[in-house]
Amino acid sequence: MVSVTSSEGTVMVTSQPDERFWDEDLSNVSVEELTPALREMIVAVMRDKYIDLVEYYAAQAAQDNKQELREMYTEFLGDSYFVCPMKYFSQKHSGKGNSVYSFVFGHRSAKSTLPIWSGVPHMADIPYYFGAPLLDYESYSDEDRNFSQDVMRAFSSFARHGTPKLDGVNWTQYTPWSPAVLWLQPGNYSTQYDIGDKNCGFWEQFMQ
Repeated sequence: MVSVTSSEGTVMVTSQPDERFWDEDLSNVSVEELTPALREMIVAVMRDKYIDLVEYYAAQAAQDNKQELREMYTEFLGDSYFVCPMKYFSQKHSGKGNSVYSFVFGHRSAKSTLPIWSGVPHMADIPYYFGAPLLDYESYSDEDRNFSQDVMRAFSSFARHGTPKLDGVNWTQYTPWSPAVLWLQPGNYSTQYDIGDKNCGFWEQFMQ
């Protein structure tokens, strides 16, 4: 089983202390100071070697649009560290005849204290795999608890039988010719076939 969260790279912003960069509209940050600040956040978590590649992503943001620029920087981190490695690993491993089950963790708790724009950052999924919502009634909702139980049952099924199972859900194996990725979210268990298609072609030269 391999997975990513739906907004892996936003962790680079939510894990740093300057909450001006957390704001939805970035009203207290100028465009001139945003770009170097975002580059510093990137360098803090990855090698300088690849930092200049972020310009490929930055160019996709509308000029002077601070929210889009932040989004593209976080996509850069998410794609380079998580989404594209998952995609290429899944292709290679399944291409050798191995069973691969892939998913995107897309659930954001109604009680989350993170900014809405950040979606589901890296590691936001971990508490659900270990049943934390079942123990912490203050920080999690009933929906979170039910979802956590579903996810743990799927993991237990995979550990015991090699196949993850969710009631009423057809979890299709990932293959090179049918890259099925299950979106996991209460009320939305759906199979996606285009995860990583947007920018992973750019990363192929570095990862293959």
